[in-house]
Amino acid sequence: NYAGMNVGFFIGFTVAGNYQLEEAYSTIFWFATVGNAMAIVLALVFWRTLADRDTPLSQRRGTAFWIRFAVGVAVLAGLVPVLAALLQHPADTAIGMKALCTAVGIALLVLTLRHPVAAERRRMQA
Repeated sequence: NYAGMNVGFFIGFTVAGNYQLEEAYSTIFWFATVGNAMAIVLALVFWRTLADRDTPLSQRRGTAFWIRFAVGVAVLAGLVPVLAALLQHPADTAIGMKALCTAVGIALLVLTLRHPVAAERRRMQA
């Protein structure tokens, strides 16, 4: 999965840069749509391998399962207007992303420096 994401990122980043230079934005969206459709087809074909086995959601039963499921769907549905707003205000989005990245970087630095296990701290530093 991780290797596939890296390959997908590399291909997507390379293709998107080329199309952005040509300002062929509709082609970028078609490329993304085809890639997402292929990912859905692969997920359906290999569903037995990819299906939940021992995840927090699969361990829930009855009402607890449906509450967690509903929260997940609500989060996904809530992302649509948030992303739409971010795309409508690119200057503010850039400032917010820079602030978020700075906060994440500081948090990772603090977690790394405070980690109690020296071997894991060295791996985190790497």
